[in-house]
Amino acid sequence: EWLAVLTLEGHFFSMFAPGFVTGRLIGRFGPVPTSLLGAAVFAAAALTLRLGEALVNFVVGMALCGLAWNLCFSAGTVLLASCYSPADAPRVQGVNDFVIFGVAGTGAFASGYVNAAFGWFTLVYVVGAAVVLMLAILAVSHRLEPRSEPSTPSSPAFGEM
Repeated sequence: EWLAVLTLEGHFFSMFAPGFVTGRLIGRFGPVPTSLLGAAVFAAAALTLRLGEALVNFVVGMALCGLAWNLCFSAGTVLLASCYSPADAPRVQGVNDFVIFGVAGTGAFASGYVNAAFGWFTLVYVVGAAVVLMLAILAVSHRLEPRSEPSTPSSPAFGEM
């Protein structure tokens, strides 16, 4: 039981504690490179979890998953803030939160089904496919964006939003 607690604590700690550094990474390198770093960490998490069902794989894999979430969620928030006018902020952010947390909840429930019906390794492959999809969406959206790099915490426009 304490091992499950350790795994969850590592995962949740990795989701939120790096936030003190993530803003600086976004400010220095931008949200797109930070998202790419998050995708790389997600891939490392999937590879770690693919190694097997040993406890160390769960602890390390879930901690990496939390760190990846922190990087991607924070960078995505900065990218989102560059996509709308201040008047549209409540509506756009509300829809964004609904979609993000709806997908997260659906994924949490679906992962139990996939694991029970098809096994652990299939679940890890599904996560790997999700990482590839995330990279594809990021690449396409970045190529289609005609605007300059979005405001970041280190730019003067960030505080004006």
